[in-house]
Amino acid sequence: MHLRFDIRRSSLPQTYKDRLLKLNDRRINQNGVVIIKAQRRRSREKNRQEARLRLAELIRAAITRQKKRIPTRPTFASRQRRLERKTRQGYKKRLRKGIRGVPGL
Repeated sequence: MHLRFDIRRSSLPQTYKDRLLKLNDRRINQNGVVIIKAQRRRSREKNRQEARLRLAELIRAAITRQKKRIPTRPTFASRQRRLERKTRQGYKKRLRKGIRGVPGL
């Protein structure tokens, strides 16, 4: 069962159509037609219902706006902890070094 939905000729608002057409989805062809294939069920009616549900999910996903990410800076305390860890790690590595001029160390 193939469900075809022509985005450009649909009654959706223009903003929704634009968002759907901008999706990088392999189910949308160059002509702006969504093709959803449903064949999990044995009956045609159940496959048709499943295809409609998947189309509704696709449209819902396209119309929901993504929350804009607010970039955050590390806190002063976290920067201090990082520098302390780096200092301790460097100290450990210095201890591993042998003493110059002493054989075997």
